[in-house]
Amino acid sequence: MAKAGFPVSLLAEEGSARLSYFRQFVIAHPRLKEIDGALWSTILEPAGVSLVFVYGPTGVGKTTLRRHLESRLKEEGCGRHEKRHLAVVGVDAIPPDAGHFAWRDFYRRTLKELEQPFLPESADQAPTLRNLSGQLSRRSRHLHFSRYGTSGEDLKVFRSIIYNLQLHLPVARTPNLIKHWEYLYARSIGCTGILKDWLVRCLAAAIADKSQTITLKRLEEYALPASQCERIATEAIEGERYFTDEEESSRRLMGLLGLNAGAEANVSTQPETAAITPRVIERKPRRDKIE
Repeated sequence: MAKAGFPVSLLAEEGSARLSYFRQFVIAHPRLKEIDGALWSTILEPAGVSLVFVYGPTGVGKTTLRRHLESRLKEEGCGRHEKRHLAVVGVDAIPPDAGHFAWRDFYRRTLKELEQPFLPESADQAPTLRNLSGQLSRRSRHLHFSRYGTSGEDLKVFRSIIYNLQLHLPVARTPNLIKHWEYLYARSIGCTGILKDWLVRCLAAAIADKSQTITLKRLEEYALPASQCERIATEAIEGERYFTDEEESSRRLMGLLGLNAGAEANVSTQPETAAITPRVIERKPRRDKIE
C-alpha cells in the first residue's frame, strides 16, 4: 500500500479539519502550470496587453487559478519595499439554464463590484470576446485553459492526478481510485475541478458515517448525473472549436492580405537585370573588287 500523502495526525482531528485540508490541497498539474506561467509572464511584461481573457469549460480549474494568482499578487506586493495597492475583483460567471450566456447581467455585476456606472447597451447580446475590435484585440491576450482529452499523454497525466488525489484523501485506508479511472474521467469530462469537487463530496459523506475509505459505490452516489455530464461535455467540445480553427484562420488571413499561403515566396535578393542577347552582324551580299 502506498504511503499516505497527508499528515497522519489529521485522522485524529475533527472532520472539518480533514475536509479543509483536502479542499485546500492543489495539484500543480501541467495544464495549470502552463496557464499560470503564461498569465504571470503577461502580468510581469504586458508588452501592450491591457486585458487577459482565460477561457475554459466549467470545472477545469479557472477559480483555482484565480485564487492562486490573488495569493501570488499579495506575496509579490508584500515583498516589495514601496507601498502598493493591488486591486483584485472576483465575479462569478453564472451559467445559463438554457440559451446564451447573460453577458448583460455579468457586466452589470462586474461594474457593481468595481463601483462603476452601468451604461445600457443597444444590442441584445454582447459580441464574442474573441471577436473584439482591432484596437481591443491588439491589446488583449486570450489563453485557453483546456481540459484533459483522450490522447495517450493526456490520459497518462489525468491518471497521475487521480493517483495523487487518492494519496491525499485523509481517510484511514487509502482508496484505490486509480482502478476506476475511466469512470472518474467520464464523469468529470477530464476537468480537474469537477473531479476535485466530486471527491470533496465523497469525503464529507465518508467522514459523516465514519467510513474507513471511499469505495466505488460512494463515487457513484455522489457523481454528477450522466445527463449533466453530457451537457458539460457538449459545451466544452463546442467551445474548443474556437481554438482549433487557427489553420483555417491563417489561410483566410493569407488570402485577405493577397499572399500565397500554399507555397513559400521565392524572392531573389539580387537585383533583376534584363537578359542581353548577343547581336550577330551579317555582311550584306556584294561582289568583292578584284585587283
